[in-house]
Amino acid sequence: MYNNFIRKKLNLFRQNIFFSWALHLLTSFGIICSFFALKNTIDGEIFKAFMWLGLGLFIDSIDGTIARFLKVNESLPHIDGHMLDSIIDYINYIFVPAFMLHYFGILPEILDIIIPAIIMVISVISYSNKNTKTEENYYIGFPAIWNVVVLYLVILNYNSLINTGVLIFLIILKILPLRFVHPFRTEKFRKLTLVMSLSWFVFTSLIVIIREHSYFSGYYEYCLSVWLLLSFYYIFLTLFLNSGKFAQIYKCGIKLYTTNKALSCKSNLSAEKI
Repeated sequence: MYNNFIRKKLNLFRQNIFFSWALHLLTSFGIICSFFALKNTIDGEIFKAFMWLGLGLFIDSIDGTIARFLKVNESLPHIDGHMLDSIIDYINYIFVPAFMLHYFGILPEILDIIIPAIIMVISVISYSNKNTKTEENYYIGFPAIWNVVVLYLVILNYNSLINTGVLIFLIILKILPLRFVHPFRTEKFRKLTLVMSLSWFVFTSLIVIIREHSYFSGYYEYCLSVWLLLSFYYIFLTLFLNSGKFAQIYKCGIKLYTTNKALSCKSNLSAEKI
């Protein structure tokens, strides 16, 4: 009896169009984050820009779960929430970070338009590709999280040649059929990954706030160390998830090397006979 009552109340809650519209407006606020991130970038306030991108990232991480809970696609079937989300994500995850790469001189001058252009093109194709996720919610190819990549480049502050090498490497990973974990939805190690992702977000926020406002600056090195350790989790997890594929590549390489060596020996013996 009690369960039926709760179920009816939940259904009424889900059918309330007000909540569905409120969620779409929350998602739409991500475009406001884009505007202020771009404005702060032009004003030279890079960490303020990352604050807005971080807020957009937070909204993006929760709106999908709420939408599935409210069954928004049923109460507002004429609004394509996936399209709305994709438009905002492309601007926050790709366009604004690509502009940052150009505007802040993170790359050598000869490449500060070419590489951002490549990133924007391959990412927009990726967004329109229906095969970039598996049924287990793995990404195929490096995910289009260029906002996070640019954040690392700014915080670690390497020279432009290292930055270029990192970006070229990630662009190559973007087109390779390797599996990358979704921070919230991949089933394997989901609880651990969720804890690590939330911890990463907290320490990222602390680092950005410290760099912008100098609050708790004495703890910056500690926060940075923990943040980097959390980052290595995703590297090790990616290596583990693709270990079978790496083993296959290694075996193929050994087989190819052995075959070539045998052919070389055979041709040398033939030459000696002649």
